[in-house]
Amino acid sequence: MQVGTGKSILNGIAIGKLKIYKKKDTVISAAEVADIAAEVARFEDARAKAIDQQTALYGALGGPGGIVLIAGTGSICFGKNGAGEYARSGGWGHLIGDEGSGYALGRDALAAVARAWDGWGEKTLLSQLLAEQMELDDQKKIISYTYGGDKSRIAALAPLVEQAAGQGDAVALEIIRDNAVKMTGLVGAVARQLGIKAGKVVMLGGLLEHDTKLRETFVAEMGRQYPALTCTEPEQDAAAGALMLAKEML
Repeated sequence: MQVGTGKSILNGIAIGKLKIYKKKDTVISAAEVADIAAEVARFEDARAKAIDQQTALYGALGGPGGIVLIAGTGSICFGKNGAGEYARSGGWGHLIGDEGSGYALGRDALAAVARAWDGWGEKTLLSQLLAEQMELDDQKKIISYTYGGDKSRIAALAPLVEQAAGQGDAVALEIIRDNAVKMTGLVGAVARQLGIKAGKVVMLGGLLEHDTKLRETFVAEMGRQYPALTCTEPEQDAAAGALMLAKEML
């Protein structure tokens, strides 16, 4: 679209997206979305960006500087310093990463129940909860559930870990503590890479934006290891962050 002067009325596009699907179970990458945006704009002088991390960072912090930790089905930490440098840690996926995520909690719960079932692990309330709420009351059912679907099935067990921890189950509490410590490690890695010694750490994702035992334990661990970094709520969402990023592109 052009105006009468021949100048474009659009100078840039920034897209803040969590997941955009082009086909069933196929996620469009940030680069693909940027290409789509540029094609729609049809301006040689229009720039397009579609970067999850940047838009989430800008929106959550209300500006470009600081650290964001996301813990949902998966997990990732990223940040930007005053010099405009970016860094990230985590985001390696569920097979080798996703510390503190719903998947990690569910996986650790299943592993703990398997050990208890075999007799070499500590007895845990998680065994009872899996049997009562998920009908996973024998070895074959647990194996079938674990390997018979995608990672969202494992992440769906995270509330059971929270429930057991809330009732004082030692195994569940240790799962929570272990994952909270690992998430603190993700934040510490980004802070060191960027030379950030003080500031805000914004918590995003279902496991950190709600009143969970994981959030409580993570905040306490952050206070112990990095007292100058303050855990806080997001100021705005990724859509607002995309707007800020677009303005910066002008």
